[in-house]
Amino acid sequence: MRRSLRALCALTATSVAMLGGAAHAQPKFDITLSGNVWYEHGFVSQSNDEGLRSTEARNRFRMNIIPRGVADNGLEYGARLRIRTVAGGVVDNDRSYLFLNGSMGELRLGAQPGFDDDINGPGANATRPPEYLPDQSFSQWVGFVPAIRTATNGRYVGADVAGGIGSTLTIAIIWPALEGMGLTDKLLYKSPRIGGFQVGGSYTPRTDSVNTDVNRVKLASTPAAQFTGSFQDIAELGANYVETFNDVTVRLGAAYAYGKASQTTDSADRFSDLREWHIGAQINYGGLKFGADYIDHGKSGQNLRYAYTARFSAWDVGATYDLGPYRLALSYMEGTDPGSSTLPGNRKVSAYEAGTLYRVAPGLAVGLRYTHYIARSDRTVTASSGSPNDRGNVLLSHVALNF
Repeated sequence: MRRSLRALCALTATSVAMLGGAAHAQPKFDITLSGNVWYEHGFVSQSNDEGLRSTEARNRFRMNIIPRGVADNGLEYGARLRIRTVAGGVVDNDRSYLFLNGSMGELRLGAQPGFDDDINGPGANATRPPEYLPDQSFSQWVGFVPAIRTATNGRYVGADVAGGIGSTLTIAIIWPALEGMGLTDKLLYKSPRIGGFQVGGSYTPRTDSVNTDVNRVKLASTPAAQFTGSFQDIAELGANYVETFNDVTVRLGAAYAYGKASQTTDSADRFSDLREWHIGAQINYGGLKFGADYIDHGKSGQNLRYAYTARFSAWDVGATYDLGPYRLALSYMEGTDPGSSTLPGNRKVSAYEAGTLYRVAPGLAVGLRYTHYIARSDRTVTASSGSPNDRGNVLLSHVALNF
């Protein structure tokens, strides 16, 4: 309660400071439409592939709608809605906020990621390995297939890279961003950039409520579950530094988030509070970009009533080189989490990637990404199920349009 009141007071103070004197709006808004579309065709070869096709295709469409106005005192204000197609033919939104941007910085109110993902993530100020294809993971192509792993078939099918705490706190076990606060309603502040530095933070009332939903329930986690993604009163602090020295551009970033885990009506449950941090760096010289980052979620969200909890962390390193319309890329990523909290050991994923991109025209590009992965699981090996450990290769062809 006290944290919520402090956040509201900070919001009020920041809004007053940014607005300054009375603001008079222009008579109309400018509305900007932008977005991206990609189509991806994949070929997969893996050890645990019984009953699986080797090829599949998918696509995604995202569109931004941004009304924007400027007051006569220089205050920029407006809103952003990003709608997208997701799995199963569903259309939803992952950005829905209003913003105020003035001399004291920018304030955003609504559904959005936190400071770390928005500022230190992909984009002009990225402080992690550079991307050359849209932010998707090979893990979405190779994961366990529950519908096939039946009592009749009995075998492990796919790799143990999805689900569990890794997919509860982040998009995937190897995803390098603070995602524990979710794409939910929050207050986010970004300072102006001074001397290369920008600082900011966010406050999220809870991670299991978004848009017009109201959820005031305190005990919101599932009784006896191994982990939870429900956290309340999450605060995040972060910083970003960008500076150019002669021909070398250096980008550094760090962030920390903490919040209370939702508990249950079962007194035996003890879900760990959210405690996660992220550091990263990227260096650019000419057409070469090199970056690395590390993220640590600790035991956030894990139920300590079970014996086999463990830290969840990930790191990656990568480089790209631009040569005219071509971009070449290499990267390595690794993630470790507890897997099942009822079984000893943990699960670990390592991935080696190489890829290329060709810019056909402004906003239009085609690319190839090759991944060799090794996935180790803590699940039980039996004569009927075989080993849950898996390794394989994924080749993705990609066509992307940005407008």
